[in-house]
Amino acid sequence: MNMHLPNGVNFAKENENRRILQNQSLISSNYTEWNGVYCEYRKSVPGEVPQHFSQQHLIIINTEVDGETQYEQRLGDQVKYEQLREGDVIIVPANVENGARWYAEHCYILLSIDANLFQSSALRLMNSRESYLIPHFAKPDSFLYGIGLALKQELESMKEVNQLYIDTLIETMIAYLIKNYTTCSEYVRHCGNPSKIKVRKIIDYINDNLCEDISLAELAGLANVTPNYFSTMFKKTVGISPHQYILRCKISRAKQLLNNHDLSIARIAQDLGFSHHSHLTYHFKRLVGITPKYFRDNF
Repeated sequence: MNMHLPNGVNFAKENENRRILQNQSLISSNYTEWNGVYCEYRKSVPGEVPQHFSQQHLIIINTEVDGETQYEQRLGDQVKYEQLREGDVIIVPANVENGARWYAEHCYILLSIDANLFQSSALRLMNSRESYLIPHFAKPDSFLYGIGLALKQELESMKEVNQLYIDTLIETMIAYLIKNYTTCSEYVRHCGNPSKIKVRKIIDYINDNLCEDISLAELAGLANVTPNYFSTMFKKTVGISPHQYILRCKISRAKQLLNNHDLSIARIAQDLGFSHHSHLTYHFKRLVGITPKYFRDNF
């Protein structure tokens, strides 16, 4: 999965998400009005989705899956290799870099949820507490599986669309996601925990280890809290996720190193823990707006 797409993919437009999804959808809500939620049912041959980020929250519900389907999933800076099963659900929040590779044909329901719709629902349902959807690798969830199948059935129905029924399903699904897969649920779970993350200590550790592949679990271990709670509290304190903060630190250090013309850009990428030259270039251009070479030659 070494291909990167510089721009976020709009999964609410079938002609745009086709840039990275190999096959056309079998059915979709392309010609219906689902108020901020777009639904597709897809059959996928063995292949991969290159690293990218979505403009919407994505809920991937696996339906017809062979028992031997091996799957590689990347979410942010974490990768998992596992066996995919019917009923497994994958949650990819908007703007979280992700990619996947699989080795057998399978079918899935793809739901994209407008991030503003999700946030406004969270503010309404959680008494104005700000909420962020948390990434989740494949895990069984019978409730979301049932909601997905019900929405798919509505798409397949030749009868007149029952908008009230669809709206109710969507509202129920969003409420369930907020309750079970957001920082609001993590806050409720840990609100009585007196542990505080020592942000200065964490930031110093990050800057001292930029050449290493720092994991979320490693940082959470330093703070003696769970990874999800750590990520929530770090973002609340610093303003961005740990993954994004580490990336920004690496790019800031890259700017300093680019002043040393004895160091090649490939060497700088290696020293900062990027997997290759183009990986550094991708993130540098995304955050700075220009390539490392242009920065070195002109600044």
